[in-house]
Amino acid sequence: MIKIQKIALTKLLKLELPQFVKQVTNCIEKYNPKALKLQDAFQFLVEQHPKMSLLIAPYGPHPLTERLDLLHRKRLKYAAAITLQMNLYRRIDIEETRELVRIAHPLVRIHLHYLRQNNLPVIDQTISSFFNQLRDNPDMQHALEALGLKYYLDELRKADSEHLELSVKRLHEISQRPKVNIIAIQREAQYVLRSLFEQINFYQFTYRDVDYSPLIAELNTLIARFTGLIHTRATCNKTSKKKAEAKLVEAEVAAKEHDQKMLVSENNSREPSKESELKKERIQPTITNKKETSEEGPLQSLMRILKFPDKSETS
Repeated sequence: MIKIQKIALTKLLKLELPQFVKQVTNCIEKYNPKALKLQDAFQFLVEQHPKMSLLIAPYGPHPLTERLDLLHRKRLKYAAAITLQMNLYRRIDIEETRELVRIAHPLVRIHLHYLRQNNLPVIDQTISSFFNQLRDNPDMQHALEALGLKYYLDELRKADSEHLELSVKRLHEISQRPKVNIIAIQREAQYVLRSLFEQINFYQFTYRDVDYSPLIAELNTLIARFTGLIHTRATCNKTSKKKAEAKLVEAEVAAKEHDQKMLVSENNSREPSKESELKKERIQPTITNKKETSEEGPLQSLMRILKFPDKSETS
């Protein structure tokens, strides 16, 4: 009597679990669940299929994201064009445009200068505030248009309006996506599979007139294939971890060797100074002795004279 082999269901990847559920279902269905007295457990397994599709369907980037990024770059481009033109008029500083620049420059400086350095919500609010100021101050609008910036203003307003509209639409569509608890779905499927396998093993003792061995043999073959995937992945992860640890050890050894070389070079650079100090200490007593000898010379001569009087006097 054979049993269904154990499998680490929790180690199956999110996209491997739906395939495993599907193939287990096909195996049991092929051997007639009713004849095997597994119709209730089999029905629970079939009910997992719609939930497995939630694991398979990745949403990825929203279709509007690319268009929104393009519109955002256009906004920054036109805002920069307005800023550059305004700075150019200020540098030229001719009488015909001086008053227009005086009126329009503060608004551009406050709202559009260094706009790119802000995050997206701040940029949205800043551009909106810029156009609100223009709406409430016709003189500023007229000054910018008189300076030849109407085209840039219109394009900036158009890009900003479309960006706002698509942002709202994307947010609404994302909010309509079904809320999926991936972990709960995986745990439920794992529980159903474990219960089914245990039931099949137990039914071999309960219904001795039913031959479960062909089904168990096929399930074990399937389990062995998925277990092989788990083991291969674990081996690859272990190998990668060992390689990373080996590289870390090599780096530490290289750092230690570098530190030792630096220490040796520092010691070598200090040794000549020590030797010179020792030589000075050796030379210094010699010089002192020579001085003492030269100082004691006249005194010894005098002592010899006093000790041995002149022969002419004694005679």
